Amino acid sequence: MNTKMTYLPSKATTPSYSLEPSSYYLQKQTDLRELEAKSELFILVCSTSHSTTNSSRPIVSHETVVPAEDIVYLHSLSQLISRQLPKMPKQHIFKLVFDSDHLSIIAVTNKTHVIGGITIHVSVERALGEIAFCVVAQDFQQRGLGHRLMLHAKQLSQQLGLTALLTYADHTANGFFQKQGFNHVIRTSRERWAQWITDYDGATLMEYEINPFLDYLHVIDLLKEIRTSLLQRFISLPVVENAQKFWPSKAIDLHSRVLLNQKLAHFYEYILQQSSSIWPFLEPIFPDECIIPYSPAISLDLTQIRNRLRQQKWYNSSSSFRADLDYMISSVEKTTPRNSEGYRCVQRFQAWLEKAWVEHFP
Repeated sequence: MNTKMTYLPSKATTPSYSLEPSSYYLQKQTDLRELEAKSELFILVCSTSHSTTNSSRPIVSHETVVPAEDIVYLHSLSQLISRQLPKMPKQHIFKLVFDSDHLSIIAVTNKTHVIGGITIHVSVERALGEIAFCVVAQDFQQRGLGHRLMLHAKQLSQQLGLTALLTYADHTANGFFQKQGFNHVIRTSRERWAQWITDYDGATLMEYEINPFLDYLHVIDLLKEIRTSLLQRFISLPVVENAQKFWPSKAIDLHSRVLLNQKLAHFYEYILQQSSSIWPFLEPIFPDECIIPYSPAISLDLTQIRNRLRQQKWYNSSSSFRADLDYMISSVEKTTPRNSEGYRCVQRFQAWLEKAWVEHFP
């Protein structure tokens, strides 16, 4: 089976999991959904079994013929998993991905390039799913793709009638799964899963309970409505209205400040996508690496700028944000040898910034 995932809106929307408490999440998920709508990003379901939601047939039935396109995508996903999990035996990876009881939700760009995926061991009889693998290509990490794939996995699990997703997560993956709403408290009875899922040493079992009413792929719309409603209520509080009444010259407009920070945060994420040119700005400048005397007290890097953005009170205009970027570039430029690759990266990033700034802040 190989189809782009589409779902009808659910009758009720009651979120039952935690999300990033910031505008970064909403913006990243909005961008990914727009890419899907433009057919620039495809989320496909591939398996060596055939799946259908037709009530006249079983949800999962085994077929002797598997579409060639599915084989190609599954093979590419297996290779990606092997690269991202080098300690995992390749034979074990291919065995699970191509097993007929497993489904893989695969992110594809340019119709051929696999950039991420989630492989799920499905048991319709137990109404359970076990996440065997969840990977995103290195160049596409920190863009919300892992979360987008997980939303598709939850929607598919709901469609298959599963009540929960289980997974064994090691210490490096615990944080990610907690953000997706997975919990260390297992509510599903042990009899349903004990003899079925694979036990891994050094990993912790986690569970996510599927909400049968939530439209997972459109939960972002609900979150936007909640955020807007709360912001409007906050602005209408008497203390805020009185402040605007008694100090009109200061133009206390909290709503504009929030919108500005969202726009700057989105541009910051756009900067991080320039992976080939930003590495000189990822860490502070150290005196022993400088070609001229330099004080670390005045060093500025992208991590510090990110922290300032998260405070949501540092930048009161786009020009103050741009001033920090220019200062960062100038500092690195002055302390980097001119014939080095780092200096050439600074020049490329500066040229890119000039063009990108005009496009985003005309």
